[in-house]
Amino acid sequence: MPTGKLLKKDLDSFKEALLERRNTLVGDEAKVHHSSMSDRHSDSRLPDDSADKSAEAYDIDFAFSRMESVEEEIKLIDEALVRIADKQYGTCIECDASIPKKRLKALPYAKRCISCKERFEVEGELIDD
Repeated sequence: MPTGKLLKKDLDSFKEALLERRNTLVGDEAKVHHSSMSDRHSDSRLPDDSADKSAEAYDIDFAFSRMESVEEEIKLIDEALVRIADKQYGTCIECDASIPKKRLKALPYAKRCISCKERFEVEGELIDD
């Protein structure tokens, strides 16, 4: 099935934006990973303080949570790039309707139209876009 009503220039623009966002996220992921690893190796010559340990544990948990979020967004971007290559980008994976360009600009890895997205949210199913 051909890509919705998107022109080649639109697809190129979305692809460029997705790749740019992916590169940014990969860099952020590396920074977060490096930061969490250096937090683990803090100065052991300092006396242990339970408040410091709690803060450090929170920081590590937050860093890992952030890494999971970044990894999930990278996965969604990769899926969108595959849909572009397969000429399925801009078409809802549920109902085959065109996803409005406005929605794709706001969320370039969207894979569902607004109607399907809302329906799944009302039904309480887990949706990742």
